[in-house]
Amino acid sequence: MTLRFLTPHLPWHHTSVSEDAVRYDLQLRLKHALERGDLEEVQACVEVRPRVFAKPAKWYKVFTPWAKKNNERWLSVGVNAKNFVYDEQDLLGGEKFSLPIHCLCGSPGFDSQKAGVLLYLLATGFLDDEDLLVVDSSLNTPLHLCCSCALPETLRALLKRLPDGRGQRWRNIDGKTPVDLAVEMPNLSCLRLLSWTNLTGLDETRRKFDRVADTLEEQQQDSQLEQKSRRKMAYLGSWSMGAGSSAVIQENDDDRILEVQRLTAELSLYCGLSSADADNLLKYHRYEIDEATKAFEEDPIKALQDAGVSKIPKYLLDEAKERGGQQSGKNLSRWGVSSVEAPTTDTSVEEGKISNTPSPALARCPVCFDDLTEDNAKCYKLLPCKHPVCDQCLTCHIKVRIEEGDARLLVCPAEGCR
Repeated sequence: MTLRFLTPHLPWHHTSVSEDAVRYDLQLRLKHALERGDLEEVQACVEVRPRVFAKPAKWYKVFTPWAKKNNERWLSVGVNAKNFVYDEQDLLGGEKFSLPIHCLCGSPGFDSQKAGVLLYLLATGFLDDEDLLVVDSSLNTPLHLCCSCALPETLRALLKRLPDGRGQRWRNIDGKTPVDLAVEMPNLSCLRLLSWTNLTGLDETRRKFDRVADTLEEQQQDSQLEQKSRRKMAYLGSWSMGAGSSAVIQENDDDRILEVQRLTAELSLYCGLSSADADNLLKYHRYEIDEATKAFEEDPIKALQDAGVSKIPKYLLDEAKERGGQQSGKNLSRWGVSSVEAPTTDTSVEEGKISNTPSPALARCPVCFDDLTEDNAKCYKLLPCKHPVCDQCLTCHIKVRIEEGDARLLVCPAEGCR
């Protein structure tokens, strides 16, 4: 009875059988078991520990003399791809298989059985993850061999232990990758597995695409926020709030309302108008306060009439009479304008006898009680009520009203007059 018919369970004759002979016989049995996907035979071969062995080494990891010279380790691409010269014949009669993993993946047929054998070898520790990318004498990795021999189930078992596209760019002695071999067959199942697990050689492209996609997503979010902000903004129209300034855009309704109130109060104070009349005049001039002021200075009655004010304040009519404006009177008749008392009629100045200087009875400021002169009391003449007050007190009164948000009631600081 020859050695190749011995079973691992029979006693070994350590005196008449050499270690190389036992190794060779077990290698042959393991080779045929791997080709058929015979799990029981593979278990019997890899778990045996013949006494003839000097060391309990993993003998099944050595199929060729050049592998034995490298400390009986699986040879990775990083170790032997560039330095090793494949000039020796394989121990098993010149075949291309260098190691058992190549014999398992490099023979066609028995796909599901071979996948089970591979999982068994990985689970029991006979194979490590680093052993899954070892090359044979033609620089083929197990990935190359599975694609060439159409073993999708075995390839699936390999890919589960090779994350992040490992082995996707490795080329054999002909310069081909596993994907190239899957396309040549063609083997759509293997190609689909490689593509699905990112083994198509496009991992860098995918990373770049992911980075670009993240950037585009951030830009899209910024654009959405910008559009949302624009929708919240309230446009006051094609008007500005200063000479030469562009249209003012307020971010929300509250700011817009406050800005309109400020403009209305400013125009009301400057022109001596009620808040309603100043608001109409400002709207007519599209909230251009400079244009509204200029129109009011040129002809206040016409400016108010154009703005839709039907009842002109009485003080404007009185001023027109004092100027001796017969033409203005004719205009009043032509416009059909009716007069109305000013919003604050409490005045101590006799109608038609308004003077540019304070009367002796009203020669003191009602707030600070300082004497009023031509130098410190000029602005009060712009008030509809003409209550004499110094410029400093009037300025402080206006600032306080604006800060308190009561911009519509800031005309006069005199007691009982608003």
